Amino acid sequence: MESRTLDALVVLRSPLSHGEIPTQFARRSNVLEARTAKIIGQDGAVYTLPCISGNSLRGQMRDLAAERTCEELDLSQKSLPPSVFHLLFSGGGLKKRADGEESKLIPNIRARIRELWPFVSLFGGTVRGQFVSSRLSVGFAQPLTKQTPPGHYGCSMEDAGALPDAADLAKAISELRYARRDDAGKYCLAAAEEDDKTAALYGIQSVPAGTRFAWRLRADGTAVEHSCLRGALEAFCARGRVGGKVAIGYGDAEITMTTTGLPDVSVYSTFLRENRDAIVASIEELLSE
Repeated sequence: MESRTLDALVVLRSPLSHGEIPTQFARRSNVLEARTAKIIGQDGAVYTLPCISGNSLRGQMRDLAAERTCEELDLSQKSLPPSVFHLLFSGGGLKKRADGEESKLIPNIRARIRELWPFVSLFGGTVRGQFVSSRLSVGFAQPLTKQTPPGHYGCSMEDAGALPDAADLAKAISELRYARRDDAGKYCLAAAEEDDKTAALYGIQSVPAGTRFAWRLRADGTAVEHSCLRGALEAFCARGRVGGKVAIGYGDAEITMTTTGLPDVSVYSTFLRENRDAIVASIEELLSE
């Protein structure tokens, strides 16, 4: 088993919407507030700056890897048992069976899952009440400023570009207002008048285009698992989307990461092809509840 550390540069090409779910006591309005974190700069000052959570980035990578795995195994996502679908795309969960019985314990299930499902071994998950720990650690994408350059996070980048002052970036988060209206108002005057009274107003805080982030991840695992990771990373970088509200123009990004140190993506494809029968059989034997 080998360990790899990979650094990436994320540059926003459009504003970023990456909201923070407010607590009951912090819920003061219908504005989706930008996710921020306190960071101590090289000058010793504490700044509240925008960031992208590792959980968000990891979730997108997991979806891409799960889609590729199903495609190469020629498995229809709709035909998967619910517990297997949730395991692949969200990591599964601990729950009671519908019949109230305990899940059947299978000897050495973790070892067998790691052997047959490198994807699950890499991203982790819960199978029949047994937790398969992840071999992938995905860090926050953290903002690059004059006070927090790449080296501040231990990242090595030849050229991170021109960096803003941390205080300026903290003040650059903006808010756009939107209204949800009934389309009937376009064609009916009475509906339009009623819609003016009931239109749902909401706001989105966003991080400005041009903001740069340093992103680091670490992966343990086998050559097959690292090949699976390379495929997920290359697909993620090619898609170039981070955060939410991408359907209305947010989150377009250029993501630059060197993956040449990882095994070629064909290593994972070959594994799936050569072991397909055993993998498909394990869906019922090991994964389904």
